[in-house]
Amino acid sequence: MPVSESDVLGVVDKLYRAALEPAGWGDALEALSGVVGGVGAALIPQTCPEALISSPSLRDATHAYLSHWNLVDPRIRTAFERGIAAGLYTDADLVTPEAIARDPFYQEFLRSFDLEYYAAFKFPASPDAAAMVSLAVQRGLGQRPFGRRQLALLATLGPHVSRAFSIHERLRMSAGPLAPDLEAFLHRLSCGAIAIARTGRVVAVNAAARAFFGDGFAIEGGRLSASAQAAQPLLDGLLRDVFDAPLAGSATLALPRPSGARPLLLQAMPLSLDYVPGSFVKRPAMALALVFDTAKGSGADASAGFAALGLTPAEIAVARLIGQGDTPGEASERLRLSVETVRTHLKHINHKLGFRRQSDLVALAARLGMAC
Repeated sequence: MPVSESDVLGVVDKLYRAALEPAGWGDALEALSGVVGGVGAALIPQTCPEALISSPSLRDATHAYLSHWNLVDPRIRTAFERGIAAGLYTDADLVTPEAIARDPFYQEFLRSFDLEYYAAFKFPASPDAAAMVSLAVQRGLGQRPFGRRQLALLATLGPHVSRAFSIHERLRMSAGPLAPDLEAFLHRLSCGAIAIARTGRVVAVNAAARAFFGDGFAIEGGRLSASAQAAQPLLDGLLRDVFDAPLAGSATLALPRPSGARPLLLQAMPLSLDYVPGSFVKRPAMALALVFDTAKGSGADASAGFAALGLTPAEIAVARLIGQGDTPGEASERLRLSVETVRTHLKHINHKLGFRRQSDLVALAARLGMAC
Protein backbone atom coordinates (compact mmCIF):
# COMPACT_ATOMS: atom_id res chain seq x y z
CA MET A 1 0.00 0.00 0.00
CA PRO A 2 1.51 3.38 -1.02
CA VAL A 3 2.64 5.68 1.76
CA SER A 4 1.18 9.20 1.57
CA GLU A 5 2.66 12.47 2.81
CA SER A 6 -0.12 12.50 5.41
CA ASP A 7 1.13 9.13 6.73
CA VAL A 8 4.68 10.47 7.05
CA LEU A 9 3.52 13.71 8.70
CA GLY A 10 1.54 11.61 11.17
CA VAL A 11 4.77 9.88 12.19
CA VAL A 12 6.55 13.23 12.50
CA ASP A 13 3.77 14.47 14.79
CA LYS A 14 4.07 11.38 16.99
CA LEU A 15 7.86 11.79 17.23
CA TYR A 16 7.70 15.37 18.52
CA ARG A 17 4.89 14.49 20.89
CA ALA A 18 7.07 11.68 22.25
CA ALA A 19 9.89 14.17 22.80
CA LEU A 20 7.63 15.99 25.23
CA GLU A 21 5.77 12.92 26.58
CA PRO A 22 8.27 10.00 26.75
CA ALA A 23 5.48 7.43 27.17
CA GLY A 24 4.67 8.02 23.50
CA TRP A 25 8.01 6.77 22.12
CA GLY A 26 6.81 3.20 21.69
CA ASP A 27 3.81 4.26 19.61
CA ALA A 28 5.95 6.69 17.59
CA LEU A 29 8.55 4.04 16.77
CA GLU A 30 5.83 1.54 15.84
CA ALA A 31 4.28 4.06 13.46
CA LEU A 32 7.66 4.89 11.92
CA SER A 33 8.44 1.22 11.43
CA GLY A 34 5.13 0.63 9.67
CA VAL A 35 5.61 3.56 7.28
CA VAL A 36 9.06 2.38 6.16
CA GLY A 37 8.04 -1.29 5.84
CA GLY A 38 9.46 -2.70 9.07
CA VAL A 39 7.98 -4.81 11.86
CA GLY A 40 9.49 -2.82 14.72
CA ALA A 41 12.03 -0.14 15.58
CA ALA A 42 14.35 0.81 18.42
CA LEU A 43 16.55 3.70 19.53
CA ILE A 44 19.93 2.46 20.77
CA PRO A 45 22.25 4.92 22.56
CA GLN A 46 25.85 4.07 21.67
CA THR A 47 27.28 4.65 25.15
CA CYS A 48 24.38 3.16 27.11
CA PRO A 49 22.55 0.33 25.29
CA GLU A 50 20.57 -0.32 28.49
CA ALA A 51 18.68 2.93 27.81
CA LEU A 52 17.32 1.40 24.56
CA ILE A 53 13.77 2.45 23.62
CA SER A 54 11.78 0.06 21.42
CA SER A 55 8.37 -0.28 19.83
CA PRO A 56 5.97 -2.72 21.58
CA SER A 57 6.40 -5.28 18.78
CA LEU A 58 10.10 -5.67 19.68
CA ARG A 59 9.66 -5.78 23.47
CA ASP A 60 10.55 -9.48 23.92
CA ALA A 61 13.41 -9.26 21.43
CA THR A 62 14.72 -6.18 23.26
CA HIS A 63 14.89 -8.02 26.59
CA ALA A 64 16.84 -10.86 24.97
CA TYR A 65 19.08 -8.41 23.10
CA LEU A 66 20.09 -6.62 26.30
CA SER A 67 20.68 -9.87 28.19
CA HIS A 68 23.58 -10.90 25.95
CA TRP A 69 23.20 -10.36 22.22
CA ASN A 70 24.06 -6.65 22.20
CA LEU A 71 27.60 -7.67 23.17
CA VAL A 72 28.03 -9.78 20.03
CA ASP A 73 25.98 -7.77 17.54
CA PRO A 74 28.17 -7.86 14.37
CA ARG A 75 26.41 -4.79 12.94
CA ILE A 76 27.52 -2.55 15.80
CA ARG A 77 31.05 -3.96 15.79
CA THR A 78 31.51 -3.55 12.05
CA ALA A 79 30.01 -0.04 11.96
CA PHE A 80 32.51 0.98 14.63
CA GLU A 81 35.45 -0.67 12.86
CA ARG A 82 34.58 1.02 9.56
CA GLY A 83 34.18 4.41 11.18
CA ILE A 84 30.54 4.91 10.18
CA ALA A 85 29.97 8.10 12.16
CA ALA A 86 26.49 9.13 11.05
CA GLY A 87 23.81 8.59 8.43
CA LEU A 88 21.87 5.74 6.87
CA TYR A 89 23.15 2.18 6.39
CA THR A 90 21.89 -1.43 6.17
CA ASP A 91 23.11 -5.00 6.70
CA ALA A 92 24.50 -4.96 3.17
CA ASP A 93 26.90 -2.17 4.18
CA LEU A 94 28.19 -4.18 7.14
CA VAL A 95 27.84 -7.94 6.77
CA THR A 96 28.27 -10.30 3.82
CA PRO A 97 25.52 -12.84 2.95
CA GLU A 98 27.98 -15.62 3.89
CA ALA A 99 28.53 -14.09 7.32
CA ILE A 100 24.78 -13.71 7.85
CA ALA A 101 24.28 -17.40 7.00
CA ARG A 102 26.65 -18.54 9.75
CA ASP A 103 26.56 -15.82 12.40
CA PRO A 104 24.71 -16.86 15.60
CA PHE A 105 23.32 -13.33 15.98
CA TYR A 106 21.32 -13.75 12.79
CA GLN A 107 20.66 -17.49 12.93
CA GLU A 108 19.91 -17.92 16.63
CA PHE A 109 18.84 -14.55 18.00
CA LEU A 110 17.05 -12.78 15.12
CA ARG A 111 15.42 -15.91 13.69
CA SER A 112 14.03 -16.89 17.10
CA PHE A 113 12.03 -13.66 17.07
CA ASP A 114 11.09 -13.90 13.36
CA LEU A 115 13.42 -11.04 12.45
CA GLU A 116 16.09 -10.78 9.77
CA TYR A 117 17.34 -7.70 7.90
CA TYR A 118 17.54 -4.18 9.26
CA ALA A 119 18.29 -0.56 8.36
CA ALA A 120 19.74 2.03 10.72
CA PHE A 121 20.01 5.81 10.90
CA LYS A 122 22.85 6.99 13.16
CA PHE A 123 22.86 10.50 14.61
CA PRO A 124 24.36 12.61 17.43
CA ALA A 125 22.33 12.58 20.66
CA SER A 126 22.20 16.37 20.20
CA PRO A 127 24.01 18.83 17.89
CA ASP A 128 26.51 19.71 20.63
CA ALA A 129 27.16 16.14 21.83
CA ALA A 130 29.69 13.52 20.80
CA ALA A 131 27.55 10.53 21.90
CA MET A 132 25.73 8.79 19.06
CA VAL A 133 22.35 7.05 18.83
CA SER A 134 21.16 4.49 16.28
CA LEU A 135 17.59 4.25 15.04
CA ALA A 136 17.27 0.58 14.03
CA VAL A 137 14.29 -0.69 12.02
CA GLN A 138 13.82 -4.44 11.63
CA ARG A 139 12.30 -6.47 8.81
CA GLY A 140 10.44 -9.71 9.47
CA LEU A 141 11.83 -13.17 8.73
CA GLY A 142 11.40 -13.97 5.05
CA GLN A 143 11.03 -10.34 3.98
CA ARG A 144 13.50 -8.90 1.51
CA PRO A 145 16.02 -6.26 2.61
CA PHE A 146 14.72 -2.69 2.66
CA GLY A 147 14.26 -1.27 -0.83
CA ARG A 148 15.31 2.10 -2.22
CA ARG A 149 11.93 3.76 -1.63
CA GLN A 150 11.74 2.51 1.96
CA LEU A 151 15.28 3.72 2.68
CA ALA A 152 14.40 7.12 1.22
CA LEU A 153 11.49 7.35 3.67
CA LEU A 154 13.80 6.41 6.54
CA ALA A 155 16.30 9.06 5.40
CA THR A 156 13.45 11.60 5.48
CA LEU A 157 12.28 10.61 8.97
CA GLY A 158 15.75 10.11 10.48
CA PRO A 159 16.50 13.82 11.03
CA HIS A 160 13.12 14.24 12.75
CA VAL A 161 13.97 11.35 15.08
CA SER A 162 17.29 13.06 15.80
CA ARG A 163 15.68 16.39 16.67
CA ALA A 164 12.94 14.80 18.79
CA PHE A 165 15.48 12.68 20.65
CA SER A 166 17.61 15.77 21.33
CA ILE A 167 14.68 17.42 23.10
CA HIS A 168 13.87 14.16 24.92
CA GLU A 169 17.43 13.89 26.26
CA ARG A 170 17.57 17.50 27.46
CA LEU A 171 14.28 17.12 29.29
CA ARG A 172 15.34 13.78 30.76
CA MET A 173 18.51 15.29 32.17
CA SER A 174 16.77 18.33 33.65
CA ALA A 175 15.16 18.30 37.07
CA GLY A 176 11.47 18.19 37.83
CA PRO A 177 8.32 16.98 36.05
CA LEU A 178 7.27 18.10 32.58
CA ALA A 179 6.47 21.80 32.63
CA PRO A 180 2.73 22.57 32.48
CA ASP A 181 3.09 25.55 30.12
CA LEU A 182 5.23 26.45 27.10
CA GLU A 183 7.31 29.15 28.79
CA ALA A 184 8.25 26.85 31.68
CA PHE A 185 8.98 24.02 29.24
CA LEU A 186 11.49 26.14 27.29
CA HIS A 187 13.27 27.15 30.49
CA ARG A 188 13.89 23.49 31.27
CA LEU A 189 16.07 23.19 28.17
CA SER A 190 19.78 23.88 28.69
CA CYS A 191 20.23 25.22 25.15
CA GLY A 192 18.57 28.32 23.73
CA ALA A 193 14.94 27.73 22.73
CA ILE A 194 12.40 29.87 20.87
CA ALA A 195 8.76 28.94 20.15
CA ILE A 196 7.38 30.50 16.95
CA ALA A 197 3.75 30.48 15.78
CA ARG A 198 2.84 29.75 12.16
CA THR A 199 2.11 33.48 11.71
CA GLY A 200 5.81 34.15 12.43
CA ARG A 201 5.15 35.64 15.85
CA VAL A 202 7.59 34.62 18.60
CA VAL A 203 5.51 33.03 21.36
CA ALA A 204 8.15 32.28 24.01
CA VAL A 205 11.93 32.56 24.53
CA ASN A 206 14.07 31.04 27.28
CA ALA A 207 16.92 32.74 29.13
CA ALA A 208 19.63 30.79 27.25
CA ALA A 209 18.35 32.19 23.92
CA ARG A 210 18.05 35.74 25.27
CA ALA A 211 21.79 35.67 25.97
CA PHE A 212 22.40 35.86 22.19
CA PHE A 213 20.13 38.86 21.53
CA GLY A 214 22.05 41.36 19.42
CA ASP A 215 24.80 38.91 18.54
CA GLY A 216 23.21 36.27 16.35
CA PHE A 217 19.55 37.21 16.34
CA ALA A 218 16.95 39.48 17.93
CA ILE A 219 13.19 39.85 18.14
CA GLU A 220 11.90 42.82 16.17
CA GLY A 221 8.20 43.54 15.85
CA GLY A 222 7.48 40.23 17.53
CA ARG A 223 9.41 38.27 14.89
CA LEU A 224 12.78 36.52 14.85
CA SER A 225 15.44 38.44 12.94
CA ALA A 226 19.11 37.70 12.19
CA SER A 227 21.74 40.13 13.49
CA ALA A 228 23.67 39.74 10.22
CA GLN A 229 21.47 41.18 7.47
CA ALA A 230 22.80 38.72 4.88
CA ALA A 231 21.56 35.80 7.01
CA GLN A 232 17.94 37.00 7.16
CA PRO A 233 16.81 35.34 3.89
CA LEU A 234 18.34 32.06 5.11
CA LEU A 235 16.55 32.35 8.46
CA ASP A 236 13.24 33.17 6.74
CA GLY A 237 13.72 30.21 4.40
CA LEU A 238 14.46 27.88 7.31
CA LEU A 239 11.23 28.78 9.11
CA ARG A 240 9.24 28.74 5.87
CA ASP A 241 10.44 25.19 5.19
CA VAL A 242 9.51 24.02 8.70
CA PHE A 243 5.96 25.35 8.32
CA ASP A 244 5.27 24.72 4.63
CA ALA A 245 7.49 21.76 3.76
CA PRO A 246 8.35 19.99 7.04
CA LEU A 247 9.57 16.87 5.24
CA ALA A 248 11.89 18.63 2.80
CA GLY A 249 15.46 19.83 3.14
CA SER A 250 17.65 20.67 6.09
CA ALA A 251 16.21 22.47 9.13
CA THR A 252 19.57 23.57 10.52
CA LEU A 253 21.37 26.86 9.95
CA ALA A 254 24.77 28.24 10.95
CA LEU A 255 23.92 31.78 12.05
CA PRO A 256 26.85 34.28 11.86
CA ARG A 257 27.52 36.66 14.79
CA PRO A 258 28.58 40.30 14.26
CA SER A 259 30.95 40.05 17.24
CA GLY A 260 33.14 37.65 15.28
CA ALA A 261 32.43 34.82 17.70
CA ARG A 262 31.82 31.35 16.33
CA PRO A 263 28.41 31.06 14.66
CA LEU A 264 25.30 29.86 16.43
CA LEU A 265 23.78 26.59 15.27
CA LEU A 266 20.01 27.04 14.93
CA GLN A 267 17.91 23.92 14.51
CA ALA A 268 14.19 24.27 13.78
CA MET A 269 11.49 21.62 14.06
CA PRO A 270 7.68 21.42 14.12
CA LEU A 271 6.34 21.45 17.67
CA SER A 272 2.74 20.53 16.88
CA LEU A 273 0.75 19.76 13.74
CA ASP A 274 -2.82 20.85 13.01
CA TYR A 275 -5.14 21.08 10.02
CA VAL A 276 -4.77 24.13 7.79
CA PRO A 277 -8.09 26.04 7.93
CA GLY A 278 -10.41 25.09 5.10
CA SER A 279 -8.46 21.98 4.08
CA PHE A 280 -7.66 18.40 5.04
CA VAL A 281 -3.91 19.10 5.05
CA LYS A 282 -1.92 18.97 8.28
CA ARG A 283 0.90 21.46 8.76
CA PRO A 284 2.87 22.65 11.81
CA ALA A 285 0.94 25.13 13.97
CA MET A 286 4.07 26.03 15.92
CA ALA A 287 7.82 25.58 15.49
CA LEU A 288 10.59 25.19 18.04
CA ALA A 289 14.02 26.67 17.26
CA LEU A 290 16.90 25.35 19.36
CA VAL A 291 20.05 27.49 19.56
CA PHE A 292 23.49 25.99 20.23
CA ASP A 293 26.67 27.96 20.94
CA THR A 294 29.40 26.32 18.82
CA ALA A 295 32.05 28.10 20.89
CA LYS A 296 31.17 25.65 23.65
CA GLY A 297 32.11 22.56 21.63
CA SER A 298 31.87 19.13 23.14
CA GLY A 299 34.70 17.55 21.21
CA ALA A 300 32.36 15.91 18.74
CA ASP A 301 34.14 14.91 15.57
CA ALA A 302 33.63 16.58 12.23
CA SER A 303 31.29 13.89 10.96
CA ALA A 304 28.84 14.31 13.83
CA GLY A 305 28.96 18.09 13.48
CA PHE A 306 28.28 18.10 9.76
CA ALA A 307 25.57 15.45 10.21
CA ALA A 308 23.85 17.85 12.61
CA LEU A 309 23.83 20.36 9.74
CA GLY A 310 21.89 17.87 7.61
CA LEU A 311 24.66 16.60 5.31
CA THR A 312 24.66 13.04 3.97
CA PRO A 313 27.62 10.70 4.68
CA ALA A 314 29.01 11.33 1.17
CA GLU A 315 28.67 15.08 1.60
CA ILE A 316 30.29 14.88 5.05
CA ALA A 317 33.35 13.16 3.59
CA VAL A 318 33.77 15.95 1.03
CA ALA A 319 33.01 18.73 3.55
CA ARG A 320 35.68 17.46 5.95
CA LEU A 321 38.40 17.51 3.28
CA ILE A 322 37.39 20.85 1.74
CA GLY A 323 37.03 22.26 5.26
CA GLN A 324 40.64 21.41 6.03
CA GLY A 325 41.83 23.13 2.86
CA ASP A 326 41.88 20.44 0.16
CA THR A 327 40.99 21.43 -3.39
CA PRO A 328 38.23 19.49 -5.18
CA GLY A 329 40.96 17.71 -7.15
CA GLU A 330 42.79 16.64 -3.99
CA ALA A 331 39.55 15.56 -2.36
CA SER A 332 38.63 13.47 -5.41
CA GLU A 333 41.96 11.61 -5.22
CA ARG A 334 41.65 10.91 -1.49
CA LEU A 335 38.04 9.76 -1.81
CA ARG A 336 38.62 7.94 -5.11
CA LEU A 337 35.83 9.90 -6.77
CA SER A 338 35.75 11.92 -9.96
CA VAL A 339 36.28 15.67 -9.64
CA GLU A 340 32.82 16.15 -11.12
CA THR A 341 31.28 14.02 -8.35
CA VAL A 342 33.10 16.04 -5.69
CA ARG A 343 31.88 19.29 -7.28
CA THR A 344 28.31 17.92 -7.31
CA HIS A 345 28.57 17.13 -3.58
CA LEU A 346 29.95 20.64 -2.98
CA LYS A 347 27.00 22.13 -4.85
CA HIS A 348 24.58 20.22 -2.59
CA ILE A 349 26.54 21.19 0.53
CA ASN A 350 26.52 24.88 -0.40
CA HIS A 351 22.79 24.72 -1.12
CA LYS A 352 22.00 23.10 2.24
CA LEU A 353 24.19 25.50 4.23
CA GLY A 354 23.30 28.60 2.21
CA PHE A 355 26.88 29.17 1.01
CA ARG A 356 27.93 30.77 -2.26
CA ARG A 357 31.68 30.13 -2.16
CA GLN A 358 33.97 27.28 -1.19
CA SER A 359 35.71 29.63 1.24
CA ASP A 360 32.47 29.86 3.26
CA LEU A 361 32.68 26.13 3.97
CA VAL A 362 36.34 26.41 4.98
CA ALA A 363 35.51 29.30 7.30
CA LEU A 364 32.60 27.43 8.89
CA ALA A 365 34.70 24.33 9.47
CA ALA A 366 37.41 26.44 11.10
CA ARG A 367 34.95 28.35 13.29
CA LEU A 368 33.16 25.23 14.41
CA GLY A 369 36.52 23.69 15.23
CA MET A 370 35.65 20.71 13.09
CA ALA A 371 38.37 20.72 10.41
CA CYS A 372 40.56 17.68 11.00
